Amino acid sequence: ALAAALYPRGHRDLSGLAVERFTTLDGQAWALAGAAGQLWYLIVGTWGLAGVGLAAAAVVAARRGGPFALRVTAATLLATTLGIAYASSAALPDEHRVGNHAYGRYLACVAVVWLLAGLVALVRARRAAVLRYAAASAGLAAVTGGIAAWYAGDRLRSDVFIAFDFPETSFLSGVRDALDMPGASAVAAAFLACLTAAACLPRGRAMGVAAVLAAIHLAFVAYLAPVTPSGGDGLPAPEAGGRVAADRRVPWPIVLPLAHKVWWTELERYDGALQGPPPGACTAVVPGTAGPPPAGWSVTGEGRGWTTWSAASCESRPRS
Repeated sequence: ALAAALYPRGHRDLSGLAVERFTTLDGQAWALAGAAGQLWYLIVGTWGLAGVGLAAAAVVAARRGGPFALRVTAATLLATTLGIAYASSAALPDEHRVGNHAYGRYLACVAVVWLLAGLVALVRARRAAVLRYAAASAGLAAVTGGIAAWYAGDRLRSDVFIAFDFPETSFLSGVRDALDMPGASAVAAAFLACLTAAACLPRGRAMGVAAVLAAIHLAFVAYLAPVTPSGGDGLPAPEAGGRVAADRRVPWPIVLPLAHKVWWTELERYDGALQGPPPGACTAVVPGTAGPPPAGWSVTGEGRGWTTWSAASCESRPRS
């Protein structure tokens, strides 16, 4: 009963999708390109530090004669990271969003570990090694980002961009409504250069790296501070009072915040392809392509991807 309530149209067989991707050439291309995009995001989203950590871990794992436990730990972390990126990409449905090609969420579980590993490498390694690790990080970001961008092609611009999937890259590039991979990569490389320069100071390496990292994070937090748009948020704003129903064809980025805005009643859902707004509803939120409203309803608002209808029967009804 719970599964039926959560997934009224059934759940996606992600395991079956992953197997299909593992066993076909097209599927392998999708999985490997998506994994590359995830690694790119991991590196640039940590200002290049994760790339430094990856390079240092690869050296530790491959070095003969080093502490066995340390080599096993480094190799395990590398294998876990690559495995998560590859398997999650293989099982990811093509949802026609930019996040299908470059995404940070699935590797977020190891991002802090790699950031800390990169910091330790910058502070404790010899200066020549620090420069090699930084160069390897920048090179790995360029290669993985290039693979992801080449495979995605025009879809990076034509697919749906969901801003909260890309907080770090939006900060890096200064672009809030699209994924600018070259711009984000360039600024991440500049941040990494500053961190590397601090790590090469003759004295106070740790303090220098900490100061640069603190400045980057303060700028990041300031960039993410909420800003009220001068023209509103571009979303439906039903008048308080009366029942509100949302057509299931309305995109979820519109419906989700609407559920918070409609505080006075439960946001009802209905399938506008099969029926009109529910009887008794005062406001209906429909897709912009829904056409003219049925008799007894009038258009009261429009935006990108949505239209609101109001019922004439509610106009003379007192609002609660």
